[in-house]
Amino acid sequence: MAHDRAELRNRLLERHEQIAAAWRAALVPTAYVPLSADEQRQALIGLTDRLIDALLAEPYAPIESSSVGADLVDLGFARASALGRSVDVLGRELLADAPPEELPDLQGRLATLLAGLAEGFTAQIGERILTQQETIREALLTQRDQAEAALRESEARFRATFASAPFGIAVADMQGRILSANPALQTILGWTEDEMRGRLILAELAHPEDAQAGFEAFVDLAAGRAERYEIEQRFFTRDGRTIWVQLAMALVRDVDGNPQFAIGMGIDITERKRAEAERLQLLREQAARAEAEAAQERLGFLAEASAQLASSLDYSTTLQQVAQAVVPRMADWVTLNLLDASGELRQVASGHTNAARERLANYMRDLYPRRDEPTSPVMQVLRTGASRLITQVTPDTLRAISQDEEHLRLWQSLAPRSVIIVPLTGHRGVLGTLSLITTSDSERRYTPVDVALAEDLARRAALAVENAQLYAEAQAAIQTAEAAVRAREEFLSVAAHELKTPVTSLRGFAQLTLRALEQDREIDRDRLHHALTVVNQQSDKLRRLVAQLLDVSRIQSGRLQLELEPVDLSSLVREVATSMRHQSQQHELRVSIPGEQPVRIDPLRLEQVLTNLVDNAIKYSPQGGPIDIDVSSLDPEHVRIAVRDRGPGIRPEHRAHIFERFYQAGAAVEHAAGMGLGLYISREIVELHGGTIEAEFPPDGGARFVITLPSTS
Repeated sequence: MAHDRAELRNRLLERHEQIAAAWRAALVPTAYVPLSADEQRQALIGLTDRLIDALLAEPYAPIESSSVGADLVDLGFARASALGRSVDVLGRELLADAPPEELPDLQGRLATLLAGLAEGFTAQIGERILTQQETIREALLTQRDQAEAALRESEARFRATFASAPFGIAVADMQGRILSANPALQTILGWTEDEMRGRLILAELAHPEDAQAGFEAFVDLAAGRAERYEIEQRFFTRDGRTIWVQLAMALVRDVDGNPQFAIGMGIDITERKRAEAERLQLLREQAARAEAEAAQERLGFLAEASAQLASSLDYSTTLQQVAQAVVPRMADWVTLNLLDASGELRQVASGHTNAARERLANYMRDLYPRRDEPTSPVMQVLRTGASRLITQVTPDTLRAISQDEEHLRLWQSLAPRSVIIVPLTGHRGVLGTLSLITTSDSERRYTPVDVALAEDLARRAALAVENAQLYAEAQAAIQTAEAAVRAREEFLSVAAHELKTPVTSLRGFAQLTLRALEQDREIDRDRLHHALTVVNQQSDKLRRLVAQLLDVSRIQSGRLQLELEPVDLSSLVREVATSMRHQSQQHELRVSIPGEQPVRIDPLRLEQVLTNLVDNAIKYSPQGGPIDIDVSSLDPEHVRIAVRDRGPGIRPEHRAHIFERFYQAGAAVEHAAGMGLGLYISREIVELHGGTIEAEFPPDGGARFVITLPSTS
């Protein structure tokens, strides 16, 4: 921008003679100036150069234009029309070479510049008038004691000035009644002197909205509390027009110092006011147009961002696309952070206009991970849910968020200038934060309008994140449901097979026995014993299968109740081991039990757990071998039971699921047949006792299941 201003200044200075010539052509008809044409041109070139310097000065300081207006009066161009023509020529010529992108700023400067010129012009005329007023007043006060001839001479000079002055002059008494009015005032208002004499001009001819202020100022003057005042106010002319007048009133005192009468001088500034109003309206229209364009651009940006957010249910990819779209339109640097499942704030997307600074930002983030300190601006936004605007990042701001001097140096290299942090607020609360940062690359400063836009964008991003999360949850639920259906179908298939086996055996041996009875044959006692043995075994198996199904139903409905009582755990384990020894001739049950181990348990349910573990140990070690049952005191508050087999163990891919309902880690082999409920029920029973059950896999093979229960010792 500085380069553009320098070029514009050079172009204007190259044209300064042309501008001065146009200015002189406009001014010449307004007044006679006792200077040659060349002298006039040179003087106006000097004024033009001063205006160019003031217009393009950095920082902008329009005060010089006021002195230019005063110098214009001193040259002799002192009529009101000279001011209006100067404003028109300069307003047109000084912006003729301005580039379009600079116009909004330069138009504002020019308006202020021309206003200052008008102010200096008017003030200088007023000064001239006041000087003449002072001369008149001094003449009136001092000449009273002089000779009559000198008084008549003074009065003649006053009358000459009064009659020939290019601005309106009126003399009024202390009640505000007009005593006399010069021709210029008669021309301005359209009334003759006789018609105005005796009238209260400030009350009768002033605009109602301005009359009170003028009246109060005149009262202070008439009371002697003020010597003079100046005011701009509106008056009605004889033909009904409203005009603006710059009015200066001065008090004239008698020889004793008492208020005697007032002299008022006025300049018609209607054209200047009209020009100022037109320029102000133009500036307002330009500002409104710029705001409308900005609003349209914001809506377009939000629409584009919404389309990107809706384009995918993978919110990580979508948010990264949005981050890239934000720069450089809204920020030089943007980060999007989301809370993960553990409640930690994680950066999921970022964007930067400067690749080198982006690498530096990533390096700083790795070197100095975010600390969740309460004073951190990001954590404050996350905690309160309220947006944070840091209009200007100061050295103190950077020091407050730095962990050490190296951290501060990195922040200084990133050069943040202005920051907006807004929460990503959804239906589930605050999901994360969106940070927009400008740097020295743009030197942009954020405003509340930018905060509103960032909040709108954050709301849309939060909605996209929630939609993606809901979609992921729905997909997970579908997968869970599908898995549950598959598990149910597999379970029903296994259960049907498992139930079919004992039922088929029961039915087969019952039919054989009935057929033998119906044929009145003598029944072989050994065959009958074998048949009844099979019937007993299969009915017991059927009973256990049905009991497992009932236990699962009770667990799921929360109706599995324990009947706790004091029990010696060592005795219970011995009983289970004794009852299980007949299950297999190939296995050796080795029991290691210390002395008495008092616990408060449901003995039937814990017996069910131990029986299931020993049964599994037998089932999963078909080659036979020892099965160890160990009882030990883990500490004064806990007792441990371990059941270990020497079988092939459980493959690693199955180990995480062995306690799940319907899961069968060894279903692929015949000896591992079952419904996949034993370990699931065992875990539920142990946990109802306040204990734990875990599976261990020794390096020399097999599996060890360890139960830990509270002890009553």
